[in-house]
Amino acid sequence: RELVHGYDRTYYVYKDDIGNEIESNSLVEGGEERKERVDMSKPRKCGYDTHSKVTYKKIDTVTLGDEYDAETRKIIDSILLGGPSPKNPPTIPPVQVRGITLRQLRAIMANIKRRCLVEVWTNWKGEPLSPDQVNLYDLDRYLIR
Repeated sequence: RELVHGYDRTYYVYKDDIGNEIESNSLVEGGEERKERVDMSKPRKCGYDTHSKVTYKKIDTVTLGDEYDAETRKIIDSILLGGPSPKNPPTIPPVQVRGITLRQLRAIMANIKRRCLVEVWTNWKGEPLSPDQVNLYDLDRYLIR
């Protein structure tokens, strides 16, 4: 359900020496605790921050994908409304070149935290696992397959 509906995320924000807010998942660095609900059922807008070359302070956040030219918008709408053309089906790239986002990784970790102890996950030796001990092989066994 974390991968489809979403999860609650706790993180910490502190300021660096020049006043930029830095986000961390660690309590070690201190900072103000913040919580957010990550809704995986909706697409996430992507963007990047621009910084001053002199002071290195953040100037602006540029959001990608807000504006499309008319031709691109028509193509996107036709795919969303009617699906891909049978004459030109979508190409699925090989597994080794597909990526995963940080948002998806966090959803996987939330899933591990919710299920691991309750379902008594074990490693290859049959020893019980805690969420921080789960590796990719364990994840494949309990979540992927």
